Amino acid sequence: KLASLTAGQFVETGGYYTKGDAGQAKYLIVAAQAADGYGDHELSNGTVAVLQVENNKVDIKHFGANGNGVYVNTLLLNAVLTYAATNSVDVLFSEGTYNVDSTLLLDSAINVKITGSAATLHQVGIDETNTLHIKDSDTITVSGLIFRGTGVALPEATTGFAGQGIYVQDCTNIRITDNEIYNQASSGVLCYQCSNVWIDSNYLHDNLRLWDIALGYASPADNTPLENCWITNNRCYSPLGAWGIHIQGYGSKVTVTGNHTRGHNDYGILCYRRDDFGTRQWEDVVISNNIVEDVSDSSFSTYFAGMGIYIQTVTNVSITGNIVRKVLQNRSDQSSPNRTLPPGAISINGATEVTCTGNVIEDSGIDGIDVVNVGTSTKGNTVANNSISNCYVNGVYVNATQKLTVTGNTIDGTAASLFGGITISSHATNPTNDIIISNNLITQGFYFGIAVSEGTGTACNTNNSVHQTVIAHTVSRYGIICSSVDDAIISNNMVKGGTLQLYRGIAVVNSDQPLVCNNAIYGISDIFYALYMTGNTGQNLYGNLNPRQGAPMFGPHAVGNDPSSDTQFLISYGTTIPTVGSLGSIRWNLSPAAGGTVGWVCVAANTWKPFGAIDV
Repeated sequence: KLASLTAGQFVETGGYYTKGDAGQAKYLIVAAQAADGYGDHELSNGTVAVLQVENNKVDIKHFGANGNGVYVNTLLLNAVLTYAATNSVDVLFSEGTYNVDSTLLLDSAINVKITGSAATLHQVGIDETNTLHIKDSDTITVSGLIFRGTGVALPEATTGFAGQGIYVQDCTNIRITDNEIYNQASSGVLCYQCSNVWIDSNYLHDNLRLWDIALGYASPADNTPLENCWITNNRCYSPLGAWGIHIQGYGSKVTVTGNHTRGHNDYGILCYRRDDFGTRQWEDVVISNNIVEDVSDSSFSTYFAGMGIYIQTVTNVSITGNIVRKVLQNRSDQSSPNRTLPPGAISINGATEVTCTGNVIEDSGIDGIDVVNVGTSTKGNTVANNSISNCYVNGVYVNATQKLTVTGNTIDGTAASLFGGITISSHATNPTNDIIISNNLITQGFYFGIAVSEGTGTACNTNNSVHQTVIAHTVSRYGIICSSVDDAIISNNMVKGGTLQLYRGIAVVNSDQPLVCNNAIYGISDIFYALYMTGNTGQNLYGNLNPRQGAPMFGPHAVGNDPSSDTQFLISYGTTIPTVGSLGSIRWNLSPAAGGTVGWVCVAANTWKPFGAIDV
């Protein structure tokens, strides 16, 4: 440091430590003032050499950073970030590996870009630090850096705010792009109470505890919603982490698109509002064109998990064009699923105005798509044009949901699938109603093609094709079954067994005012009933087709408008004379023979007589 330099002179160095070490810079000599000793330097004559920034960018080597992978750079890199925040200049990390042993902090900065050129930030500290913490800042970019963690996982009891590669807090207009983040003690990126965030084209892998990317992570006391956030085109591959993309809290206008998550232990993509957030929730969420695969259940969650995409308490959500495969693996409850959280590859819980369309689902350990506790305000909910294959229990499962359309889906089970292609059920305190099931193709493997039970309002099954081609035959397999459903309409469906036939085609039992019309039923093994109707009131049947010979189309069905009056009578089929019945009821004989009768008629309460003697 030359004592002969005087104020007003400009000096250009050949390096920081030695000539040619890439730390060369230009300085202005000024009278005595504060100097940090990294960028600005006090000279022996009391003057100060002030770093001159060119092109609004400072290189960390201008502050003495040493990228040899040994030297610990924490203090001088924090000096760089303080300088950048104070002067609104950009920061360049030149090529090298820069060790740090605690958090680097960018605080109260405006319009700062932090970029890397083949540069690695290596966290070597073993406490609960983050590598880079950005706080109370606006218009910040972090791009092109490699963040290498300690490789040692934090304990499960550790706060979720620790052990991040990048932690962004109370900021707006943040862009995190084209970084590699790996081996972090907990997680990759956390943006907490931020808005206008874009996390794009990052490679996150082998992070050791929680998520690769998270937005929100708020507590009920936090009153800052997240708005205008995009998570796009990232690769998230952390097999020891719980979540690929984790969105918690509340806010609006969140888009998650073009990402690939693989190998997580609880969820691939998760967006939810905790129950203790009151009425606040997420609005206007788009999850599209992502690939989510290899998600297993672990002991991390309170409840069973393993879902590919999980949405809870969201309004106006679109889930479109995603590929979800090999999820809900390692579940110990496959044969009798725990439904505290709905176990679908795509799981929609407590949402409104939901559109789930054009997704491809393969190899789910339980269900394909679950829609549970879903209501509607101004719009209905739609599950449409999805391709679902190899689900262990249900293709589509619906419970406690209102105004839902399930249409245009292709659902293919396996030889081991346990229940329904489409299963609709109700909750005792939150009944399912106003369901339309139309134009679906359901093939092979399920006990039931479509099963609807205990619904209110109108359940419409129209223009579906149910094919059961390779399943093992059991006496419980139906094409379509409705049980305890009000105002069911089952029309224009084709139900077809294959080489191994369905037991019955369509069954409606214990329901009010069902209409069953214009259905075609083929490939049925039950010698009595292709269409089975029993215990219903006010039913209406017409135009149904069953081309087989030698067996009736219908099961027992009531005729008459008033089920409580004496005018109602029953038409049934069998081989023996009944012992109970009401006046006018008829049983057709399914084993007619010479000398026998065509059937029996009830001439008084519980009194039957043969009719239609057959000549010898």
